Amino acid sequence: GRDRRSLGVAQTIVLSGPEVKRKIRHRQSIMPSVAAQSLYEDIGALFDLGDREGALVSLERLLTLAPVTPAVADFLTHNEARLLEYYETTLGPWSRRGKLKDDARSAMPAAYFTLDKMVAVVDLLDGRPLLEVIGKCGLLRIEACAVLSQLARAGVLELSDVRK
Repeated sequence: GRDRRSLGVAQTIVLSGPEVKRKIRHRQSIMPSVAAQSLYEDIGALFDLGDREGALVSLERLLTLAPVTPAVADFLTHNEARLLEYYETTLGPWSRRGKLKDDARSAMPAAYFTLDKMVAVVDLLDGRPLLEVIGKCGLLRIEACAVLSQLARAGVLELSDVRK
């Protein structure tokens, strides 16, 4: 009898402010690594299926959302030259100038514009050449290209050719 009644009783656990912050920080530090692992597995599966476009989308998400892990660094070591060539083909020559479209922030999820890597690139998209954005943003070249590609894929990156 008594065991049944105790099942319906909820206990309240009181945590101090610093303890709550520590738990939240721990959870936030785990989330990117879990997302990164899922995206990395997704990339491999999509490449195995022959879905290169899908694999590239997942790679861009991975590079934009999470820190570069040793497994990703190894993958990039073997594929970076081809990926950079692909990005130059899709984005155009690095001399093109990049600017965020006026409606960009309403066209993409707001959280994207709070990501460190996104901020690093977006803050430089003021009409300067892509090569300069890539060089000054403080990211790996491939990370900067992934961010630029995500913006272009979302239709919020305005690219113009250099006018003399």
